[in-house]
Amino acid sequence: FLEETIPKNIATSIKDNAFLDFFFRHLRESRHDDLKFLPPSVRHDYPYVSLCGTERNFVRPADAVIVFHSITKNKNETKN
Repeated sequence: FLEETIPKNIATSIKDNAFLDFFFRHLRESRHDDLKFLPPSVRHDYPYVSLCGTERNFVRPADAVIVFHSITKNKNETKN
């Protein structure tokens, strides 16, 4: 569990855009089959998982699970 490692803020340590794109593209809600790999006492703490082959990366969001890589403005939007 990465929250027990140093550095505490793993997001600032991961800078590779290709990795982040892959990780978040594979992020989904944990299913019963995923949760069997976690100890029962922490299953409710990890509502999301990102799959990488046979590896499961369990995620406990600190604030929000929505992640934006970039935001583009629609050319047809009007300015207010």
